[in-house]
Amino acid sequence: MNLQGEAQLHYPLGETLPATGEVFMLNEAVAWLRMPLPFALNHINLWLLRDGDAWVAVDCGIDRDLTRQAWQQYVWRTICGFGHSPEHVALYCEALKMLISGDMVLPRISTNISVFALEPEANPLQLYLDSLHYFDNLPEDTLVLPSHGKPFIGLHARIAQLREHHAQRLAEVEQMCVTGQTAADVVPQMFRRELDVHQFNFAIGEALAHLHMLWNQQKIRREMGTDLIIRFRTQQN
Repeated sequence: MNLQGEAQLHYPLGETLPATGEVFMLNEAVAWLRMPLPFALNHINLWLLRDGDAWVAVDCGIDRDLTRQAWQQYVWRTICGFGHSPEHVALYCEALKMLISGDMVLPRISTNISVFALEPEANPLQLYLDSLHYFDNLPEDTLVLPSHGKPFIGLHARIAQLREHHAQRLAEVEQMCVTGQTAADVVPQMFRRELDVHQFNFAIGEALAHLHMLWNQQKIRREMGTDLIIRFRTQQN
């Protein structure tokens, strides 16, 4: 637009420009702030819309150190894990040394790792164990905020416990398969307590997860009998 064309416009705020990161209230429902851009066009306007007691940001600026500093907020890094769900996001803040682990790392119980009907030949336990490596480089004194149980410190120790737990479970399930086993056969041997319907659904999913990992490692084979029931058996038998 040329200067003559711009002269036809009216700027009700005059020369008002918020400083970088400064919030300028346009009215009670909308706020304006500007963030820097590393280009000839050196800024971007961001609009904040009131949403009850909070605000919704329309755009947040380009990811640069100056923009992060202007927001004056903590930075949370996403850590994606797999196996418990198709894609599970945990959040880590280096400045706070805090990890919102969700279900990936729990303090007292092991995360449910199940094979579901949507992916009947999936190998979720392998995906889960592989995902634990993403947490290995976090500081030992990280405060872990889990989805279940109490916040705790001792991330590396807990991950080691989870790895050992599943290694032991895999060895036990492999031994069970010396004789042909269905997933339903394996459940009462893995879970030696009475299960309600909800718990049984989790249990049979977990049994399949361990069986499928052994199957993918070629330690057991997966066979469908003439009765159309799938059984798992060690390779030597």
